[in-house]
Amino acid sequence: MRPPMVLFRSLLALVLSAGVSAVAWGQLPQAVLTSVFPPGGKIGTTFDVAVIGQDMDDVEQLQFSHPGIKATLKMAPPDDFSKKPKRMEGTFSVTIEGSVPPGLYEARVVGRYGTSNPRLFIVGQLEEIIDAGGNNATEKAQEIKLGSVVSAKADNNQYKYYKIALKQNERIVFDCQAQRIDSRFDATLVVLSPAGKELARARDTEGSDACLEFTAPADGEYLIRVFDAVYGGGPDYFFRLAVTARPHIAFVFPPAGQPGANGNFTVYGQNLPGGKPVPGWSSGGMPLEQLGVSIAIPGDPNVRMFDPRPTLQQASVASMEYSLDSPAGKSNVVPVYLAKAPVIVEKAEANDTDAQAQPLTLPCEVAGQFFPQSDVDWYQFEAKKDQVFLIDLISHRLALPTDPYIALFRVTKDDNGEKLVDVAQVDDSDQRNTRLGDDYDTSTDDPSYKFTVPEDGIYKLLVRDNFGSGRNDPGMVYRLVIRPPQPNFTLVARPAHLSAGQNDQNKPAVVVPVLRKGGTALIEVEVLREDDFNGDVEVSVEGLPAGMTSSPVLAGSVTRTVPLVLAITDAVAAWSGPIKIIGKAKVDGGEIAREARYAVMVWGSPNRQQSPPTFRFSQQMQVSVVDKEAAPVQVQVDEKIFETALGGNLEIPVMVKRYGDYKEAIKLTASGLPNEIKPKEINADASAGQTKLEITLNQANIKPGTYTFYLKGEVKQKYVRNPDAVPALEAEQKDLMEMIAQLTEAQKQSGTAKDEATKKAAEAAAAAKQAEQEKNAAKDDAKAEAEKKLADAQAAAKTADEAKAAAEQAAKDAADKLKKATEMKTALDTKLNQTKQANQPKDISVAVASTPVRIRIAKTPISLEQNGAPPTVKQGDKVELPIKLNKLFGFDEAIEVTWEPKNIPNLNAKKIDIAKGAADGKFEITAAKDTPAGEHQVSVKAKGKWNNINVEAETMVTIKVEAAPPEEKK
Repeated sequence: MRPPMVLFRSLLALVLSAGVSAVAWGQLPQAVLTSVFPPGGKIGTTFDVAVIGQDMDDVEQLQFSHPGIKATLKMAPPDDFSKKPKRMEGTFSVTIEGSVPPGLYEARVVGRYGTSNPRLFIVGQLEEIIDAGGNNATEKAQEIKLGSVVSAKADNNQYKYYKIALKQNERIVFDCQAQRIDSRFDATLVVLSPAGKELARARDTEGSDACLEFTAPADGEYLIRVFDAVYGGGPDYFFRLAVTARPHIAFVFPPAGQPGANGNFTVYGQNLPGGKPVPGWSSGGMPLEQLGVSIAIPGDPNVRMFDPRPTLQQASVASMEYSLDSPAGKSNVVPVYLAKAPVIVEKAEANDTDAQAQPLTLPCEVAGQFFPQSDVDWYQFEAKKDQVFLIDLISHRLALPTDPYIALFRVTKDDNGEKLVDVAQVDDSDQRNTRLGDDYDTSTDDPSYKFTVPEDGIYKLLVRDNFGSGRNDPGMVYRLVIRPPQPNFTLVARPAHLSAGQNDQNKPAVVVPVLRKGGTALIEVEVLREDDFNGDVEVSVEGLPAGMTSSPVLAGSVTRTVPLVLAITDAVAAWSGPIKIIGKAKVDGGEIAREARYAVMVWGSPNRQQSPPTFRFSQQMQVSVVDKEAAPVQVQVDEKIFETALGGNLEIPVMVKRYGDYKEAIKLTASGLPNEIKPKEINADASAGQTKLEITLNQANIKPGTYTFYLKGEVKQKYVRNPDAVPALEAEQKDLMEMIAQLTEAQKQSGTAKDEATKKAAEAAAAAKQAEQEKNAAKDDAKAEAEKKLADAQAAAKTADEAKAAAEQAAKDAADKLKKATEMKTALDTKLNQTKQANQPKDISVAVASTPVRIRIAKTPISLEQNGAPPTVKQGDKVELPIKLNKLFGFDEAIEVTWEPKNIPNLNAKKIDIAKGAADGKFEITAAKDTPAGEHQVSVKAKGKWNNINVEAETMVTIKVEAAPPEEKK
């Protein structure tokens, strides 16, 4: 039987959990997962995990990104208080099958309000320990063993202490994972001697995580102190402290290998099997060993490993996962990147001056290090005039805290020797300063330069890290790529937040794509263009369920981000699952396809200046459909591309479909366009099923190209958060009240039975006493009978006492059950009242996004062409040349057409005016007697205005000049 107190605690936890949270930020609720604890487990085991979050009503599923990790919601068995199994809210039994490889996976919950954001979950091979709590002092340190990992949550303003017995010279690695598993915990590790003396300390070794190699100076029991850098604590401040003798890799060099080849690499780290110390080298405060290894590099140069570190700068770099085997187990996983050209290793310390510049043969990729402190590296290469190379220095994109810089020089010589002529100095990318601090910032500090060789010669290149003077870390590696441009692109997709009635400071912690019936969800797709790729990218979605649609969108070169809108009908079933976002484009005559990388917000922030939000990549883009609620409105735009030219106007039909009894007017504004394109605001009143979007392209600085955007609206409605919650709790309350009535009656009956048993026990005791008195007074001839009567009376008294004790226990049990049931009712009443309050109809503002709007803006609405075959004119004569003017996109203004021969003497024609409504004109061309004979190409230009925008077009026409007979020339 489940103990009643456990039931009470479980019910009390329900009061404090999902079902009573308010609708935040004026938006409809969505499941948000804050933590999974423990945040990992051992292969081949089954254990319980607890999930915590917001808007987690009716959460019944805990899903993992590997099918071999399975979870079931725990149920409490029936007992005296419940005839049916009861959900143990927020608690799951998780099984990790033996076939699941060690590594990082993702967990999400699924409930009434869809699929949540992901939280990282580790699958490992170590023995798992759960922090027991109360270990906030040295004398209360929790014992751990080598080859184990302890999962814990930090307490506010407290240390955590652990103790481990080590032998002299025993060498281990303490690795505290927190930031790497989506925790807010900023770890500091301290190792103390048995006497309490500090022996070693580590912080910010792996990002903001701490990793520490330690060799025991003597036999003894050592203490490990773990705490947050600012002494934070709570359920968001979880960590896993691994204590192992396994290898730990700091970095691999060279950082990249040739795709499809087995390459020779050097692994640097600690506890490497057969590794040799590198004198004077350390990374993250830990001395380094080195070990030569062979690594097979995948053949696909666009492969992307799942690297969730909180940096989005890695979006465009191809990589694979690598770990090192050892008798003590596998090492940590690190990335090895795929090279973009043949790899050359830097000749360290032999290229520190321009005179020592290391010769390169292009194309190539140089593997180098910003090491030692203040290191500057020089390279030189020979190039021919008009060759084009991309010079790309990659380091910040390797998730390193570097700020690379390049300077390019041309080598000249005179009588005084060699001189360097400055060609270019390149630091951060153009968009770095404008993007820094933005949500989902993919910009980088890495410099990239397209170099068109001005003349044959020798060129020298300087590379350095602007932060290099402040550190001496060989792990600060770089990849210097010099190669011809190879147009390419990468997509980064992220769920978009549509704020309503609030500013950007109040965005929720996370956003996930959740669709109500008849609603939409917005996903923003950023196109990272490489090597001057400026073609259109068609972005589409794969894996949508029945009833959900998403029109493909075009990302033109004039835009960085395009909206991908998912829409569903009002007759769909609940669904959750992954989708794929694919981009396709024409490059060099062929089509390439790229699946997007999926970005998520890890933690939001109420004050972005003081505590910026954090982001990382996710393994999947998960979408869910909520079928218990309907969106108030859906705004639809035809998926065709609407076309015009600069100076033109567009009228785009917009359909507004209202669901239920929503009849309010809606204001719609365009979102995702540059400032110079400003469509008119739409006001769709309640009677309007269809309206129109009007765009006037009358700004001279509008860039021609393809634009994709959406219409954003804000609707106000009465919202009941969870209409099913109150009836369910009322039914539970009714059952509990019936139970209390039964228990009250049972208590009354047990009290009556206790009183009766007490009375009978007293009577039996009195009878036994009387029998004893009679026995004592009996004569010899009556003693036997008196003794028998006494024995019978004593036996009856004993039986009556036992019945009394049983009745008293039954009465106590009945009173205890009634008390527990009453306490449960009090807790249930509290929850019911809170739920009723939370589910009162509230006025909220809900932001909605239309399906995408696609427009294509041409540079000009006119074109010219020669009407008919090329005319022939004799020297000293004249001829007519018909010109046809093509007017497009409704343009019909007057146009002036001019004749502009270049370097063709005395071939003249007056300008012609093509009137409004007309499309044809004729030049009268006069050739002088000295106009050169032959076939000539002449420029013809058209000019006009459209909505105060200059309209121009140009074409080349052909005219033949025939030589006049000599006598005519005289």
